[in-house]
Amino acid sequence: MGASFAPVEASAPRPPEMTDGFGLTQTGDAVGSATDFVITVTTPEVAGEHHIRILLPSDYAQHPDRRYPVLYFLHGASDDPGNPNVAYPALTAARSMITVIPDGGRRGWYTDWLDQSTAAGAQNWEHFHIDQVIPFIDANLRTDATRKARAVAGLSMGGFGSLHYAQRHPDLFGQVATLSGANELSVRHAVMRAAVVATLTNVGAPLCGSSNPTCSLDFGPTVSSDAIFGTPYPVFGADWRWDEADPVAHMDVLAGAGTGVTIYTGNGAGDPAEPEFWVQSRRLPPCPVACAPTLKGWTTSRRTSSGCLSSSRSGRGNRTSFLSYARCWATSSGTTRLTRSSSCTTRKADSSTARRGSICAGTPATPRSTRWTNWR
Repeated sequence: MGASFAPVEASAPRPPEMTDGFGLTQTGDAVGSATDFVITVTTPEVAGEHHIRILLPSDYAQHPDRRYPVLYFLHGASDDPGNPNVAYPALTAARSMITVIPDGGRRGWYTDWLDQSTAAGAQNWEHFHIDQVIPFIDANLRTDATRKARAVAGLSMGGFGSLHYAQRHPDLFGQVATLSGANELSVRHAVMRAAVVATLTNVGAPLCGSSNPTCSLDFGPTVSSDAIFGTPYPVFGADWRWDEADPVAHMDVLAGAGTGVTIYTGNGAGDPAEPEFWVQSRRLPPCPVACAPTLKGWTTSRRTSSGCLSSSRSGRGNRTSFLSYARCWATSSGTTRLTRSSSCTTRKADSSTARRGSICAGTPATPRSTRWTNWR
């Protein structure tokens, strides 16, 4: 979607001044309000100009001595932080944290691409976000720059990105959330791997036509299916980079680091006409189920339109499905946490780990229907 900016009136409070650094150069003034604004930057790591939307608490200017936790929210494919619709109500309603929505490209997949010589130009998205955006934000805003006060979350492609970053940089993020995320890239979930390839080869672009320059099916210059992770085809293990990037394969990293894990998805609201209805019916086994192979002992349940059902302790381990079509809630005592204002009431503590959790599948979960509260 194309970017659209609201002008700032001369008398209105302005966004805080941001100083270039860490490889980022601003191309102009911030655009927007004092608490919801967009800056545009360039970096040698990724070709082109990039928008970063920043949401500040409404009282940010009134408390110059206060520092705030930060949520890095990663958008989905074909979107742009310059689009005001990306500032979801659940994010703008937050009063106690800073939210940063960095550009992830129309199909950047939050990864440093294997092939840097494509028509897309430089595509080092992970380096851009981890080594440039995060220190830039910490240097320019009053953040609490500790692991327990930094979270990463994402929608769809950004859901993959949030897990990918949390697993590769467990020292940076105390919480991770994936919302209807592309959570599994293994050949066992070939449909998701095919979706990634479709964004690279731009198979939907012909459907857009020349009259719609912001068509969500046009992902930019066509590149090879091998551009990001090498060949996606499982021939004699040639697709090993896809397996290496698969979040399912690295859930033990999050468990070992004590990272809070949150997974949301929709189920089509029980409507067989919705694709997510069939995804849930095919993917969710009867209770008990496991959120991840290393997160044992969590309270788990299925959910239908009537509410939470069949709660039980999960004893399943080993390499079970990540259940990207499930909903989870997790917290570690005494650390930053995300809670949901309306979710299943099945909450049973695991005394040995001081971690609680539930897995549910039910109503559609998008940033518009989710409100994060009580983050401390």
